[in-house]
Amino acid sequence: MTVSERDNVTRWDGRRRGFYEVYYLKVNDLVSGTALWVRYTLLAPQREHGGPVAELWAIFFDRNDPARNLALKRTYPAVRATIGRDPFCFRVGEAVLRHHRAGGGLADEAGSITWDLAWEPSRETFYHLPRPALYQGGFPKTKVLAPNLSVRMQGAYSVNGVTYHLENAPGHQAHLWGTRQGRRWTWGNCSAFVEDPTAVFEGLSA
Repeated sequence: MTVSERDNVTRWDGRRRGFYEVYYLKVNDLVSGTALWVRYTLLAPQREHGGPVAELWAIFFDRNDPARNLALKRTYPAVRATIGRDPFCFRVGEAVLRHHRAGGGLADEAGSITWDLAWEPSRETFYHLPRPALYQGGFPKTKVLAPNLSVRMQGAYSVNGVTYHLENAPGHQAHLWGTRQGRRWTWGNCSAFVEDPTAVFEGLSA
């Protein structure tokens, strides 16, 4: 198992309360000017606030026609989440995330989004925190890293029946977990610079 796949492995042990864990990925289709952001989530609140749940989010963006933007979310009991650690696999309902691919779909009265994406995974992780010890102790309350900071994705996503086929589309996949969610986040990521296709910008403030 590579370092980056190990860093994707789920931290939740299935019992701990007052804990949350998130995987998210995004991909930009430079041809159509659209983008997709997908989030796989585990929430295990303190017992007085209910039982653990798993969530699946998908948000579609259309730069040229923002009226087509679409956000979908579904919540499942945590028993609908399946965790695999070697190799890494995180499944919520019918959606799955692996270290090198992701697939799934959401639909409700607002519309539908499906995705089937694959990429050559990074071998090294990008660490947002400056010291390894900060990923082990109680501070900070949220740990964040990007096992796949900048990858090129293949596959397709479909929104309300319109399919976007991808070839070497710039993508990103990250992982965070902790005992307290940030009240506010500001995040920016870009790996599609015309001047230098190998350049990456990653900015995060919470």
